[in-house]
Amino acid sequence: MGLHAQINSELERIEQEKGVCIVYACESGSRAWGFESSDSDYDVRFIYLHMAQGNYRDYLQGDTVWLKEYLYVLRPVLACLWIERGYGVVPIEFHKLAERVIDDADVKAAVQDLIRRKKSGEELDRGPHIPEISSFLKQELDRLSQLPAPQTERTSSADLDGVFRECLIETHGNCIRA
Repeated sequence: MGLHAQINSELERIEQEKGVCIVYACESGSRAWGFESSDSDYDVRFIYLHMAQGNYRDYLQGDTVWLKEYLYVLRPVLACLWIERGYGVVPIEFHKLAERVIDDADVKAAVQDLIRRKKSGEELDRGPHIPEISSFLKQELDRLSQLPAPQTERTSSADLDGVFRECLIETHGNCIRA
């Protein structure tokens, strides 16, 4: 079975076991972001800021932290900054994202070093916290969590809803109700 088929099979298993219908999945993590190593797995992600806050709280507190988790908290925070600054569609490649939105030279250097270590094959297990990245993340997570939800203008989306429903039924007919 090819990799694409294995991933689809796993997604179908999750749908059945959890009683959900996955309507969109995308590759994430080190492979999609451009710093995979020979032992990198395949990741699927779908929640941004909420996931970053949880990972920050669970893995990046104290003097010794899970170093790899910095990358998984940085990605959504940097994506939020990209969107907030109006740069358009967030790039998949982590290095492009970091280069454009990290303004502080010390933070940028610390992130680049972490990426270099990951790409070289170093397993980023537990290690001493990185003060520059930790401070940056704390500041941005605090700030982003205080922002009000964006105001949206109510418009009719009936035509788009119809097209979306047709696509869903065509793709996932067995778990979508018309």
